[in-house]
Amino acid sequence: MNGKSKLHEHMICMISVIGIVVVATILSSGLSKLGVEDDNLIMLYLIAVLLSTVVSKGYIAYGLITAVLGLLSFNYFFTYPLFTMMVYDVQDLIMLGFFFITALIGGVMTSKYKHQSTIAKQNELTAQLMYEITESFVNLTGVDDIVDNAMNFITDHTGYYCEVTLGDKVYSPEWTEYRPSVKCYVLPINGRTTRLGLIKLYTDERSVMEDDDKLISAVVYQMGLVLDRESIYTEREKIKLEMESEHLKSTLLRSISHDLRTPLTGILGAGTLIVENFYELEDDEIIRLAGDIMEQSEWLIMTVQNILNMTRVNDKSFALRRELETVDDLMSQAVMRISRVYPSQAKEMLKVKFPGDLLFVNVDAQMFEQVLINLLDNAFKHSVSCSYILFTAYKDGKNIVFEVSDDGEGIDESIIDTLFDGFVTLQSKTSDKGRGVGLGLSICRAIVNAHDGVITAGNKPEGGALFRVVLPCEEES
Repeated sequence: MNGKSKLHEHMICMISVIGIVVVATILSSGLSKLGVEDDNLIMLYLIAVLLSTVVSKGYIAYGLITAVLGLLSFNYFFTYPLFTMMVYDVQDLIMLGFFFITALIGGVMTSKYKHQSTIAKQNELTAQLMYEITESFVNLTGVDDIVDNAMNFITDHTGYYCEVTLGDKVYSPEWTEYRPSVKCYVLPINGRTTRLGLIKLYTDERSVMEDDDKLISAVVYQMGLVLDRESIYTEREKIKLEMESEHLKSTLLRSISHDLRTPLTGILGAGTLIVENFYELEDDEIIRLAGDIMEQSEWLIMTVQNILNMTRVNDKSFALRRELETVDDLMSQAVMRISRVYPSQAKEMLKVKFPGDLLFVNVDAQMFEQVLINLLDNAFKHSVSCSYILFTAYKDGKNIVFEVSDDGEGIDESIIDTLFDGFVTLQSKTSDKGRGVGLGLSICRAIVNAHDGVITAGNKPEGGALFRVVLPCEEES
C-alpha cells in the first residue's frame, strides 16, 4: 500500500472517531434530559471507544484518541461545573479516572483482538491460496502445460502479464498492444540444484506489491519444483526406454543366433555325413538326409522371413502390395510351405477345411501367407503327437474368418494376455530350447492390423487353443 492510500485511510478513521464521539455526546445529552444518571451516560462513551476501535481496523491509537475525546466531552458537558474543564467533586474525578482506565483497557484489548482476527483471516487466505497453487500443479505433465498454468495463475490473481524463458524457448502471452511505459521485473526459476530459466513480469507500477510478490514467488517456486520433477521423470523414461531397447536387442540377437544355429547345424551335419560317406550310404539314407537338409532349410527360410517382416512392419515407409486373392489359394500355399517344415506331422495331424464358395480378400499375398504359416507353425510346435490341427476358413457376414485350432493343452494363462507381444514363449522363461524366436505371433498381429483385420487367441471349451483372423470380404469384380 503506498503513502497516499495510507494517508487517505487515516483521514477516514479520524473523521469516523470524531463522528462517533459527537454521536455519543448527542445521545448522552438526550438521555440526560430524560433523567438518566451520569454514571450510566459514561457507558455510551465506553461503547464509543470500542466502536471506534472496530471502525478504525484495529489501530490502537484511535481507541486512545476516542478515550481522551470521550473523557473531555463527558467532563465538559456532564460534570459540574458544566461547560468547563474544571472538576470540583472528588467522586466525579474518580469516575472520570476509572472511565479513562476502562476505556484504555477496552480499546487496547479490542484493538489486539481486531488485529489478531485480521492476521488470522490473512493467514487463512494465504493458506487457501497456497493450496490452490499446489493443487493447480499436482496433475500437470509436460513443460508447456506447467508453464502455461503458472503464467495464467499469475495473470489471473495479480493482473501482471508475464513471460517465461526456459533454455532457448520463450513462452509469451498474446499481447493485444504494446505499451512502452510497461516496466519489466525479472525473477529466476530455480530447481533443486540448478537454475531452470527466468520469468519476466510486466506492470505499470513502479514496484510489485508486497502481497503480489509473495504470490508470484510461491508460483515461481512451485513451477520450478514441478519442472524439476518433469525433467527427472523424462530422464528416467529415457533411460528406461534405452534399457528396454538394449534388452530387446540382446534378446533378439540371442534368439536369432539360436534359431539360425539349430537348422544350420542340422544342415551341416547331414551334408557332412553325405559327403564323407557317400559311397557307403544307401540311396534311401541319402534321400532321408537330403530331406532333413530340405526341412531345416525351409525352417531357416521361414525364420529369416519373420525377421525381415518384423523390420518391414516397423518401417514407417512400409506399404502393402494388396491384390484380390482367393481364400483357397492362400490356404493351399500356407499348407504346402508348412508341410515342408513338418512333413510327417502335417500328413498325420493337419486337417484342412476349405470354404464351399469362392471367396476373395484384398491382401498382400506374401505377407498374409506368412500369417497363416506362423499360426500353423505355432500349432505344430505346441501340439503333442496323436493330436489334430484344424485349419479352416469361412464367410461370416461381410467378413472372412480364418481359424487354426488344436486339441492340445491350450494357451497357458500366464501368457495369454501378452501372447501377441514380441519374444513371448513359454520355454523362454527357463531356457533357450525349442524352436521360435517368439516373434511369429507379434508379426501376425502387425500384418493383420495393417490389413484392417483383427486377430484373437483363446482356449476352446472342450480343450485346445483357437486362433482366429478376421478380414473384410471382397466381392469379385
